[in-house]
Amino acid sequence: MIFKKKIGKLTVFIKDNDSFYEKILDEFLSNRMAIKKLLRSEDETKVWLIDTEKGPMVLKLYVPKTKRFERILKSLIKRDFYQSLIYRTNNAVIHGASMINDIYLLAQKKICNYAYVHIILMEYIDGIQIRDLEPISDELKLEITQVIEQIHSYDMVSGAPHKENTMLTKDGIKLIDLSGKKCTCVSRAKDRMELQKYLGIKNTKQDLGYYIYISIKNLKKTFKNIRIKLGLRKP
Repeated sequence: MIFKKKIGKLTVFIKDNDSFYEKILDEFLSNRMAIKKLLRSEDETKVWLIDTEKGPMVLKLYVPKTKRFERILKSLIKRDFYQSLIYRTNNAVIHGASMINDIYLLAQKKICNYAYVHIILMEYIDGIQIRDLEPISDELKLEITQVIEQIHSYDMVSGAPHKENTMLTKDGIKLIDLSGKKCTCVSRAKDRMELQKYLGIKNTKQDLGYYIYISIKNLKKTFKNIRIKLGLRKP
């Protein structure tokens, strides 16, 4: 179960209300975190592999700096992405999903419903990224397709089934950095089409979600071209 509480100026969501995860948050905030490796460093995102008493974990700091007005508007009508993700992940894990990385804690700085700082503590998945195994064998492609179908059965979507988010572990294929978006026929079709685009796994299912996804994509492309012709956007 996910518990919600206030810790100082942070709104915090903790798996099983475990004080151990809260302790790690405190260590991060007070610069006492035992960092093993910097996994990612970008303007908006920092990701660390950290050492804990319960083994290695991953901590992510995300501070979005672009599209702020758009994000604020979305926060008025939509549930926060990361809040949705921690609840969906917890529900999937409770029901037996072992092909995804668990999320232990989410801490956010918020103004009303708009979160402008996100701190996420996650399970560390020890494995090899698929990008390091190219060319991808037909056997692995089949297993990846099956894992995508499995997470859909747990009412989750990948949102970005790229080579960096697909891991080969001793227990088989696992997916990391999943999406907090709703699992709809369209979002499932998007997963399948991105598997085709990024991993060369051909989509063989052309259902209603597929046709809606293609229509939306074509519509966006049309609007983009119109904006370019009107000088409202660079090519």
